[in-house]
Amino acid sequence: MKPSPTELYRLQNKHRSSMAVLHALSPWLWMALSMALIQRLPWLLPPLCLFMGTRLRHVSNLLHWASHGALCRNRRTNRHLGEWLAWSLFTTLDEYRRDHLSHHAHLGHLAQDRDFIKLAAFDITAVRSRASRLADLLNWRLLWAYRLPWGFGSRRQAQATVLHGLLLLTLLAFNWAWAALAWVLTWGVTRVWVSYLTDLLDHAGIYGAPTRPERSRNCIVASAWLRALLFPAQDCYHQVHHEYPALGPQAQALAHQAWLETDPAYRARPHSLGQWWHLLDKA
Repeated sequence: MKPSPTELYRLQNKHRSSMAVLHALSPWLWMALSMALIQRLPWLLPPLCLFMGTRLRHVSNLLHWASHGALCRNRRTNRHLGEWLAWSLFTTLDEYRRDHLSHHAHLGHLAQDRDFIKLAAFDITAVRSRASRLADLLNWRLLWAYRLPWGFGSRRQAQATVLHGLLLLTLLAFNWAWAALAWVLTWGVTRVWVSYLTDLLDHAGIYGAPTRPERSRNCIVASAWLRALLFPAQDCYHQVHHEYPALGPQAQALAHQAWLETDPAYRARPHSLGQWWHLLDKA
């Protein structure tokens, strides 16, 4: 049997407010450095745009933890950081939480899952070959499905849209055209690719499984460096997260280990990224 929530929530070790602020700033600092490198060495555009896409995924991960109240110990700081992170992604913390909690409540029921309804056209519930999934990256409908709400529909959207526009104009005014191109490609393309691939690893082919624990998967990466690149903020323990949604990122690995020790069925499942990548064709 799996560990009780009470037992696992004792493992909570949330970030202090100062550390949470550093985590929230780090993706933007990495992106700024990447853009400076691209401007200086334009041939780095493709790999660094992909890297910047993973940093925007990090921003989304941090917003995700903030929506669960698990980003840091201080609830007020958690709220303020969550609002700032949400604003940077053209939404609000409350809107994000509403959509994401529907994903937890209705996992496996695509029509009611506000997080995943955008993937209805991509057969998230079906078992498809890895090649066909990768081919989706070249489908313009994928870019549309993951589009951000640019525009002036709300004050938050208008502020974020104007800020992005001013940044692009500033880059062009200082003749940083390569950096401006990297910014556009990252938000419009590589952010989408990274988000889609991680959503596939979390649920593709098993989204409609008979029981809730079977509808999510862990994709654990042994290398700390590779894990920080692909799954920032401990986002590789997705099955653990769905079972214990209020458990913070710092306790995910401990919860996984405790579950392995107490539940033979969980222990028998594949849990590494490499195992799932090879099994995706027949997930």
